[in-house]
Amino acid sequence: MRQFKLTKLEIFIVYLSLALFVYSGAQLIRRHYDVVKSAYDITRLKESVSRAQERIEALKVTRARIIEPAYLEQVAGRSGYTQPRQDQIILLYRQEERP
Repeated sequence: MRQFKLTKLEIFIVYLSLALFVYSGAQLIRRHYDVVKSAYDITRLKESVSRAQERIEALKVTRARIIEPAYLEQVAGRSGYTQPRQDQIILLYRQEERP
């Protein structure tokens, strides 16, 4: 029976194939890690956005409650403040008319 022998070229091809197999497996693992990490990041960011939107809604409710005149009068009365007279009110967002 004849002994099994590989030439140097065949051994090189086998080693090259093994190296490519290991490299492609490492790349596959790396890509899978990136996908899982990105999914966790997206989930964390969505939760952060959801919390921020809830906070914004709560602030809108608080602002609407503060702006309501009845609430302002109630708070002013508790604090000892009175409603300002019309000539005491200065609107900052309007341009003043010059004579």
